[in-house]
Amino acid sequence: MTETKTTRTRSRSRTAKTKEEPAVQAVEGKELDIQRWAISEYELDDVPGGETPTRDILLKALKKEVKLKDDAEMDWTKCPEVFFGSPVNHVKFVQGLLFLKGRSNIPFDGIFTPTIRGAVENWQITHKFSVIDGIAGPVTFESLFA
Repeated sequence: MTETKTTRTRSRSRTAKTKEEPAVQAVEGKELDIQRWAISEYELDDVPGGETPTRDILLKALKKEVKLKDDAEMDWTKCPEVFFGSPVNHVKFVQGLLFLKGRSNIPFDGIFTPTIRGAVENWQITHKFSVIDGIAGPVTFESLFA
């Protein structure tokens, strides 16, 4: 009888632990670095990092970068063209988005290297862009945010 009670107690504690699991997985590593950069650089004080999807944080930051109101619809034509020599923040948007799309080898340092250009070209090829140039412009940004 004592053995049966112990088993029931263990089952109950397992059930209780399952109920306590968070609904949203914690953001870690490079993704957390991307969130922290966007929140800090663009003063997104109203965004709870770690809880808000990184894509949404980047979109909110990009809207500030291109001087759109937070509640405005994104105007992709205002996105910068990002290539060798582009400002660090512009490159970080591209690096962060490529990382979120599964390009885990992408650094997050704001430097547009041949690796970044190649990743942008591969993205453009994969998504059947009419122009494959390795430059992340408005069409590339819109596609990366989709």
